[in-house]
Amino acid sequence: MNKYAIQSFPGVITYGKYINSYWYGLYSIDNPIYKWVIQRIKKETPNQDIFDICVSGGILEDWFTWDVDLFLFGPYEPKKIRESLDTMVRIGFEEHLYIDAVWQEKPWPIDNPDKWEMECYSYELSNEWSRDGNYRDLSDRELVDGLYRRVQKLPYDKHIRNQEIGYRYKKPIFL
Repeated sequence: MNKYAIQSFPGVITYGKYINSYWYGLYSIDNPIYKWVIQRIKKETPNQDIFDICVSGGILEDWFTWDVDLFLFGPYEPKKIRESLDTMVRIGFEEHLYIDAVWQEKPWPIDNPDKWEMECYSYELSNEWSRDGNYRDLSDRELVDGLYRRVQKLPYDKHIRNQEIGYRYKKPIFL
C-alpha cells in the first residue's frame, strides 16, 4: 500500500445544505491532503475548549477509505455541537474530503473487542445524504434540538467479521 496514494470520485455528494463534486479517497493519515484538512479542522473548529475531536475508522486502518470519521465528545450543548459539526463538515466539502462528523455520548473502544458492546446516541447535522442523486435512507434519525439523533448499536456486522478473520482495529486518535 502506498500511504500517499489518492483515488478520486468525480460525482456529486450532497449532505444537508452542502453539495460538491470531485472527492478524494485516501489510504493513510500520512497523506498530505488528510494532514491539511485536519490542520484546518484543528484551527477553525469552535468550542474546542469544551469538546474533544477524535479520528477513528478506515483512515486509521489498513485499507482505502472515501471518508474521515470524526467524533466530537463533550457536554450536550446542541447549539455548540451544531456549530462545531458544521465547521468540520464545511471544511471537508471545501477541501473535497468527506468528513463524517458526529457528536457521541462517549467513545467506542474499537481497539478493545472485550468492551465492544455499546449502545448510545449520536447526533449529526442532517438526515439528507446523496451521491449522484441516489439518496441514502437516513429515516432512523430523529430531529432533536436542531440535530439529527440516532441510536448507535455497536459493533456493526463488519467489525465482527473483521475480528473473526483476525483483524485488530487501531486505537482512535484525539486531535
